[in-house]
Amino acid sequence: MSQKKYTVADWSLFFLCFMLLVFLKWHYLGAEVESLDWILSPVETLSGWMTGTSYHWLPEKGYFEATQQILIDKSCAGINFLIIACSLVVFSFLPYTTTLLQKIWTFLALLILTYLVTLLANASRIATASTLLRFDEQFPIVKTASFHQFVGILCYFVALVILYTSLKYWFESKQNHER
Repeated sequence: MSQKKYTVADWSLFFLCFMLLVFLKWHYLGAEVESLDWILSPVETLSGWMTGTSYHWLPEKGYFEATQQILIDKSCAGINFLIIACSLVVFSFLPYTTTLLQKIWTFLALLILTYLVTLLANASRIATASTLLRFDEQFPIVKTASFHQFVGILCYFVALVILYTSLKYWFESKQNHER
């Protein structure tokens, strides 16, 4: 994309995105685990599907898997990843659109896409950590919080790179096709 000037519509949608993300973070900070079920339930379903594991709901705790003692709780929601991913794609790709209607539809599509990518990234992180826990006797490091954080960083980084490069390719292909 050549140097593009941001329009008033871009800045308005950036501000709307910022306010939505501030509200989301505020909601998350004061939320009980039950009010995060909109993100935890699909993550539990996906990670259970990826690993063949069953989780059970524990009120005020989250989703629990008894064999490996895994708890998908508030800290597993991925809200920070969702905020980063949404900020990245909205600010990077909204300017590729020209009309107000395109900008609004693109904005909404990017919000939905980042939610779906967040679910997949979180489920991948949990599934990877869960799978690696099966080797805890040979590699005790897999049980440490530091290793769990490393797996999270790796999964989130890969998800952001794939998200960004895929959207960049799609938007630039679309832009080149319109010329």
